[in-house]
Amino acid sequence: MKDIAEKLNISVNAVSIALNDKVGVSEETRNLVVNLLHPIEDEASYFIDRCLLLFTAGLTQSP
Repeated sequence: MKDIAEKLNISVNAVSIALNDKVGVSEETRNLVVNLLHPIEDEASYFIDRCLLLFTAGLTQSP
């Protein structure tokens, strides 16, 4: 959350409020946080998928 807050120049608390869909931040701020988060999720998903691929490839190779 700290990285998102720094990138958007808002507080970590504002990021938390936006992500938890609580009252206390504007709709614009909420949208900025959510839209910034999606590429991070995609990147993390790619990394996890790549790790799983490499792991399973190692398991299926004969010695």
